[in-house]
Amino acid sequence: MNSLSEVRARVFPLLIILLASALLPEVRAEKVWTNVVSGYWQDGTNWTGHTPPDITSFIRITNDNTKIVTIDDSTPATSLTTQMLTLSAPPGATNTLLIKNVGTNNPVTFQTGLELDDGAALRITNSALLLQLTNDHVNIDGIMTLDSGYIDFGDMTVTARVGRVTSGVLAVHGGSVSAGTITVGGLANSTGTVTMDGGQLLVSSLMSIGRNATTVGTFFLLGGQLSVPNDDTRVGDEGSGVMVVSNATASLTNLEVGHDPLSAGTLTLQQGGIIQVQTDVPIGRFGMATGLVQVAGGQLFSRNSTIYVGRGGTGQLTISNGLMQAARVLVCADTTNSLGGSGMMSTFGGIALITSNLSIGSVSYSTGQVAIAGGTVTVTNTQASAVTSVPSGTLDLSGGVLFTDNLQVTNPAGQFVFSGGTLDSKNTQVANGSPFVIGDGSTPATFHLRGGTHSFANGLVISSNATLEGCGTIIGTVINHGIISTNCGGNTVPPATLSFVSRVGSTNTISVQSVTGANYTLEFKDSLSQTNWTQVVPPSAGNGGELLLQDSSAQGAARLYRVLSF
Repeated sequence: MNSLSEVRARVFPLLIILLASALLPEVRAEKVWTNVVSGYWQDGTNWTGHTPPDITSFIRITNDNTKIVTIDDSTPATSLTTQMLTLSAPPGATNTLLIKNVGTNNPVTFQTGLELDDGAALRITNSALLLQLTNDHVNIDGIMTLDSGYIDFGDMTVTARVGRVTSGVLAVHGGSVSAGTITVGGLANSTGTVTMDGGQLLVSSLMSIGRNATTVGTFFLLGGQLSVPNDDTRVGDEGSGVMVVSNATASLTNLEVGHDPLSAGTLTLQQGGIIQVQTDVPIGRFGMATGLVQVAGGQLFSRNSTIYVGRGGTGQLTISNGLMQAARVLVCADTTNSLGGSGMMSTFGGIALITSNLSIGSVSYSTGQVAIAGGTVTVTNTQASAVTSVPSGTLDLSGGVLFTDNLQVTNPAGQFVFSGGTLDSKNTQVANGSPFVIGDGSTPATFHLRGGTHSFANGLVISSNATLEGCGTIIGTVINHGIISTNCGGNTVPPATLSFVSRVGSTNTISVQSVTGANYTLEFKDSLSQTNWTQVVPPSAGNGGELLLQDSSAQGAARLYRVLSF
C-alpha cells in the first residue's frame, strides 16, 4: 500500500507539468505554401504538413518564383475560412492568390487579418472576400483587384490602408466593396492608388487620400459609385492627394481638398462625373495647406452648403466646363477664421450656380480674387436676395456673364474691374471710392439693369465699345462714351408656356415659347408638399421661338417644373 507521501510525490510533478503547459504561448497553426510553381489551394501537397488550410491556419504565401494559387468552385468549404493571410514575393517575383467562380454565398473568410506586401497580388472574380475584423487594419502594399463579387473589410472600426509602407493598389472593376476607413498613402514616403471603373465602394467612416506627411495618394474614380455617408473625404489629408472623377458618381458628406498644414490636394471633375456633397467643401482648409478644384466637366453639387476657396490655407477653384452649384462660395471670406489664407476662383466656361452669396475677401482678415473670363456665374434665388460682394480683393469680369441679384462693392479694399463680358444685376451698390467703369474701351462690355436700384457713389462711366441697357433706377453721375440702350416702357414679359420634351438618362429637357429680350429660369421641386423651388440652370435669353431648357440632375421618378420669365 502506498503511503500518503508517495501519492503526493506522483501528483506534484503532474501539476507542475500542467501548469507549465498552461503558461506556454499559443502555438500558431502556420500553413506555408512550399510549391515553387502554380497550384490549387485545396491541394495539400502544396503546403507544409501536406494538408490543405482550415479554420486554424495562418497562411503564408511568400516564397520565390512568380506563381498563381487558385481558389475556385472545387475548393471545399472547410478550406474557405482561415485565420490570416500574408501574401508577398521576393524582388522580381509576384505571388498571386486568385479567387474565382466561388460565388458570393460562400465567401473566402480571414478571421484575424490580411497582409499584402511587396510582390503580392490578390484577385477576386465572381467571388467574395470577408474579413471578420474589429478595431483592426488591413495592409495593402501589393495589388488587390475586384472584378466581380464583393469585398467586406470588416465593420466601421477597421481601416484598409492602401500603400501602408511602400506602395499599394486597390482596383475595382465591378461588384461592391465596403470598408470602415480607407487611407491611401500611409507611412512616410509610401504611395497608394485606388482605381475604380465600375462597381460600388462604400466607406462608412473616413476616406483619406494622402493620409500622412510625405505620402502620396491617388484616387481615379472613372466609373461606378463612391459613397462616404458619415465622415470626411480628404484629398490631401496630411500628405499629397489627387482625385479624378469622370463618368462616375461620388456621394460625400464633407469634401476637403488640402486639409492639414503642408498638405496638397487636387480634385479634377471631368465629363460625366457627378459629385454630390451634403455639407461644406473647404479648398485649402488650414494654414499652409494647398487645395485645387478643377471643374472641367460633369457636375459638382453642394446645394445647401458652402464652398470655401482658401479657408485658412491657399485655395483655387477653376471652372472651364460643366456645372457647379452651391449655396455660398466664400473666396477668402470666412469671417470665423482669423488665419486668413489666399484664394482664387476662375471661370473660363461652364456654369456656376450660387443661390445665397458669392463673397470675395474679408475686411478683417484676407483678400480674395475672382476672375470671370468665360462661362456663366449666376448668383440668384427666387427671392432675388442673393448677393455678390467684394469686401477685400478683386472681382475681374473680362468675358462671360455675371448674373446677380445684388452687387455690393462698398469697401475701399474691394475692387470690381469690368473690362469685358456681361454684367446683369437687379440691384447695385458701389461706394468704394472709385467710379464704376463699364469696359476697357476696346473689349465689348454690357451692363444690363434688371430693374431695381443702382447706386454709384463716385459715378458711372460707360467706355467706348460698352453698352448700358435694360431698365432700373440709377443714382449717381453717368459719363457716357459708349451706348445707352435702356427702355423701361412696355417691359412686361408674358407668362412662359412650357412643355416636356424628353428624358435621356438623368437629363430632362423642357420646351418654352420665349420672347426676344426676356430671360427664362427653370426651377424644380420633387413633390407638391415641398415649399421651395430649386434652380437648375442659369437664366437663358429668349429667342422669339422655342427655347430648350435642361435639368441634368433628374434622378427621381418624377419632378415638377416651373419657369420664371422676366
